[in-house]
Amino acid sequence: MAAGILFYNDRESLRRTLTSLCQGDIDIIFALDGRFPNYPLEEGCADLSTDGSREMIKRNFDDKVIIVDAPLPEFQKRQKYLELCGEHDCNLLMIIDSDEFVIDTLSYWEYFRRECYDKMVLESKEEHNIFNMKMFQNISVAGGHKLSIWVDRPRLFYKPYEVHYGRGRHYEFIDKNGSLQTGGEGKPTINSVRLGHNDELRTKQHMDGRNIYQTWLKDYEAGMQISELNDQLANLERMKASMNC
Repeated sequence: MAAGILFYNDRESLRRTLTSLCQGDIDIIFALDGRFPNYPLEEGCADLSTDGSREMIKRNFDDKVIIVDAPLPEFQKRQKYLELCGEHDCNLLMIIDSDEFVIDTLSYWEYFRRECYDKMVLESKEEHNIFNMKMFQNISVAGGHKLSIWVDRPRLFYKPYEVHYGRGRHYEFIDKNGSLQTGGEGKPTINSVRLGHNDELRTKQHMDGRNIYQTWLKDYEAGMQISELNDQLANLERMKASMNC
């Protein structure tokens, strides 16, 4: 059982994430450090963390965590921990960002692997790679209000080395058969371990940079969707033209 984390200059939030993971049934943690190319470069910083994050990991979590230098675009960086699972013989991967954490009081690790086996092998017949976990987080609603709610997030991968990020979007994956897989509402959910999400331990500087990057990412993915739609319309027109020949 592995966990995969992306981080960059986020020491205290990352410490909380790693502490919560190491209290559970996790064998190995891949911690990928590096700035996304479209993430603004802070003054005095570099492409790898300079805020003491790496030193904190080595001092407190060296027995379980492998630090990987990965100043890469987000899709390539996330793809890396899928590939690392193949290199380290890990059939189960939990994806958890550095502003997320395991809620210890609502998690039952003694049932976790059994539930994974039941839902991934017995119920899904090993035909699905991506499974949800319950996450407690604040969601923006109409009027600028925040709503605290449980949501399903694609956070567990069965045989992660069999899938790769596809179509230029961070929530879509292509499996070994070339089929599209996603997580979210309506997909199988593992309930015995639950996650929380908040930004309270992140610095203002980190949040400012993250907001700039997230705006770019949303625009980029929206552009990919428009491009894909245009391709579909063009293919439809070509098919219609061929039928009239």
